[in-house]
Amino acid sequence: MWRADEVGMVLGAAIDWGEAAELVTESYCLLAPTALSESVDRPTD
Repeated sequence: MWRADEVGMVLGAAIDWGEAAELVTESYCLLAPTALSESVDRPTD
């Protein structure tokens, strides 16, 4: 069963793995406890 804050992603042959990594990292940082999300090395704009 899906929750309201979950999405799916279809991975095909032409996937941009850099973009996929950014999406997974940002998603983790939004949902993880603060202490864990603060330990993630994220690029700054």
